[in-house]
Amino acid sequence: MVNGTTTGGSACCKLDRECGRDQLDALAVDTLKSWLGTLTSGSDSARAERHDAEIEGLKREIEKGRRSGSPKPAEEVFDRLERKYTQMAKDRGK
Repeated sequence: MVNGTTTGGSACCKLDRECGRDQLDALAVDTLKSWLGTLTSGSDSARAERHDAEIEGLKREIEKGRRSGSPKPAEEVFDRLERKYTQMAKDRGK
């Protein structure tokens, strides 16, 4: 159960349907940190400052999104993501 919504069905992209919103937010931030680390350039200190600023901006955006309205049921979100990534896998195989 996530946010009072019963979940079920197949797992999507290694994300456990039982993950809470905070866990998913942490996963998103960790993933973005990883991607941003490969995109930054320049001196180590300047890169670290840009990286920290980007991460803080992303955290603010996540929090802004969380406060922007009522949450969608987890089942709806995971079903949409499962359809999206299943289609992407099919398209890649063509």
